[in-house]
Amino acid sequence: MMETIKELQKEFEGRGETRGFHFKQLHKKDAGYLYAVNTPNLCDHYEVFQRKVNSQYNCVSYPQSPSFSIWAWTYFDYEDALQKFNEL
Repeated sequence: MMETIKELQKEFEGRGETRGFHFKQLHKKDAGYLYAVNTPNLCDHYEVFQRKVNSQYNCVSYPQSPSFSIWAWTYFDYEDALQKFNEL
């Protein structure tokens, strides 16, 4: 029997390096995600990233800092973020 892969939450509060950040999923498709990120002291922004399944934990992983510019991207303009999301 195959286990269901745990998907990312639609909304959550950051932990660790993203403590104090609020994440809200705006768009999702098989290839990736687009989240709005509200930060306490920085500029609010958008994060677009490819869908990556962590087979060890049987869940989809949210990217960490080293993944950005490799399979995840940050945008300050929604239209730019949406364009990248559509390219995934």
